[in-house]
Amino acid sequence: MRPRRPARALLLLALALVALALPACSSDGGDDGAAEVVDLDGVPAAEFDVTGNVEAVTVTGAEPGAVLEVVDPEGVVQTALFSPDGLADAKGTVDGEGNLVFARIDAGEGYRVVQVDGDDEVAVSEPIDVTDVYEHPDPALYEDQVLEPGLNFIETRDGTTLAAMVRMPGDPEDGPYPTVINYSGYDSANPAGSGSSIAQIGDLYGYATVSVNVRGSGCSGGTFSFFEPSQVADGYDAVEAVAAQDWVLHNSPGLIGISYAGNSQLYVASTQPPHLAAISPMSVLDSIWPAVLYPGGMYNDGFARQWILNVQDGAQPYGQGWEQGVVDEGGELGEECAANQGLRSQNPDIERLARAHPHYDPVLGGPLTPTEFADRIEVPVFLTGSWQDEQTGGHFPALIPHLTNVEDLHVSLQNGTHGDALIPENIQRWFEFLDFYVARKIPEIPPVVRAGAAVAFTGIFGEGDYTVPDDRFTDAGSYEEALADYRAEDDIRILYENGAATDRPRIPGSTFEETYTAWPPPEAEPTRLFLQPDGTLGDAEPTVADGEPDSAASFDYHPEYGSDRTADGFSFSADQEFDWEPLREGDAVSYLSEPFEDATVMAGPASADLYVQSTAIDTDLEVTLSEVRPDGQELYLQNGWLRASHRELDDEESTELRPVPTHREEDDERLPEGEFTLVRVEIFPFAHAFHPGSRLRFTVDSPGGDRPEWEFDSMSGQDVVNTVAQSADFPSSIVLPVLSGDHDVPDQRPACDTYRGQPCREYVEIENTPGG
Repeated sequence: MRPRRPARALLLLALALVALALPACSSDGGDDGAAEVVDLDGVPAAEFDVTGNVEAVTVTGAEPGAVLEVVDPEGVVQTALFSPDGLADAKGTVDGEGNLVFARIDAGEGYRVVQVDGDDEVAVSEPIDVTDVYEHPDPALYEDQVLEPGLNFIETRDGTTLAAMVRMPGDPEDGPYPTVINYSGYDSANPAGSGSSIAQIGDLYGYATVSVNVRGSGCSGGTFSFFEPSQVADGYDAVEAVAAQDWVLHNSPGLIGISYAGNSQLYVASTQPPHLAAISPMSVLDSIWPAVLYPGGMYNDGFARQWILNVQDGAQPYGQGWEQGVVDEGGELGEECAANQGLRSQNPDIERLARAHPHYDPVLGGPLTPTEFADRIEVPVFLTGSWQDEQTGGHFPALIPHLTNVEDLHVSLQNGTHGDALIPENIQRWFEFLDFYVARKIPEIPPVVRAGAAVAFTGIFGEGDYTVPDDRFTDAGSYEEALADYRAEDDIRILYENGAATDRPRIPGSTFEETYTAWPPPEAEPTRLFLQPDGTLGDAEPTVADGEPDSAASFDYHPEYGSDRTADGFSFSADQEFDWEPLREGDAVSYLSEPFEDATVMAGPASADLYVQSTAIDTDLEVTLSEVRPDGQELYLQNGWLRASHRELDDEESTELRPVPTHREEDDERLPEGEFTLVRVEIFPFAHAFHPGSRLRFTVDSPGGDRPEWEFDSMSGQDVVNTVAQSADFPSSIVLPVLSGDHDVPDQRPACDTYRGQPCREYVEIENTPGG
């Protein structure tokens, strides 16, 4: 999700292959809970301007320093959230630019803004209406808008305009063209930016593209905050405005994009635009708070923080750098772009807001959590991502079971990086999806696209032998027949051993694939292995009595390890190097399974069910799964994290394979002194084939050192020792998603350094420190 050059370049080049916050807050009024009601009879009319937005009210042209409040038709003062801190209050102060935004106001009619001076109301606005994020405006708003090739401005329901760059494979009158929209907070609408490569989709694949900057970014108007209600509703407006154009085939565009532009699709689709054809989110999140911002309850001081700061900086006036060029060219477009910078003074300080909420608040975080609204998505979905995504983390498969109203679901999963959503095997399936649901034709990749694929992939992943898989439906007798066959396929496809299919290590390509009817795969049988006193993993519970020296194992806790990464700078290239350091004896506890006799495949989430004791009242835990190979190498598989005080589980969501902590402040509980406590740590989803002779390693240590982009603001502590029980009374264990049935695992074992996104190191055995 970081708007840095490699991630942008991936989007540019891969698209060239196709040849390509918070919820409403109502108020009680005063601090004592009693509703504050004001009498506005005789109060003079205000001279400032007021606009009703989606769950917000915007004031412009007010006197700097003036104090304002919003009241409903009965005169009841409303509580709102104010920038830059995002704190709730009944009154806000106008900034130096004359602006003030009241965020998270309940939808309703007849709101008015009142200027107060002490206890006196000195001015009042005309009534305005606040709309709901799921409200569908009159279609006339979109039918009257005309979009032409080049830079345009789309008008949204509250009058804010969004910069949109339109590109076509030919003249408008030669259409209609199948059309896709890229909607993000990066430089989407920059006439000379990423959209210029997106335009190649029109030249070579016959698609028109519309690249739209979200509210408060680039040349778009309004304020910026991640996936705020107005930004989500704007996406609906953009889809419907594009769909109304004569040059759009079927008047039904699709949404495309990776990362930011991938996540935005989930939010927009939840508003159910009637003319949206389909969405194709890539490398996305199932939630913001527990999946990437606070994994396990620890602030992600690496990628998450840096991404927030980068995007936040880009949302400042002229922050992306291309806006000034549009303004300098003058004309109506330049004037609109300049005017649209005016409200940026009201942008919230998102990083500061994130730091202020170390626990999950469903009222604040629910609208930012796709699993909470995924059941509103009804259009066809193509979803892809990687288990070891160095940016978004790989927790996204938890979204899949919540897409309960998606009849046409097509998911492709693999080991790899953030960019591996766009490897050749996925690109081919993505083309299929767009042709089936946007173009409504039998999918066929033009030869010119195939010819250019190797060049594009080389720019992303490095020199290699790239081939886009063959078209699968060209022999069908009709589009309807091909679509029926496509829809009959299993929903879930997993690509195994991505990076090991060619002679050059880590060039994209899987050695085999399997399909499943659902996620987690119904074939996944929860298989429990117990932590044994001798450092092994076994089927039987340990028999040693509690209190014996080997009834537990201890390790020293090191919060400073939270800043350790496995890479100093990261790219999607096959040449990316990792520095995955061996475990340090005394700083971790390690357990090793017996060698697998037969090829064994695992796919799904997993659970580490640990009985933990600490010399501190709270501590941070990291668990790691890895494969120890007969050649003496160790391959990284996946992690899980948990702050022990966050161990309370959501019983309705949790399963044997997936513990789901609530992360709520009211459930926070310190560790009892001198006692073992059950702490279930969720291990992020993964899929892996173990070849005969390999063993599974499970470790517990301090967070840090296993991810190339993530860092952890770990809980401080001097001379803290954590202890994991391995006794009859406290039988710690792990539960793994072992797939039943036969699998087409190749006989040849890939070299350790071939798996994309997975570091490899020499296996170093450590002896656990007795803690009984």
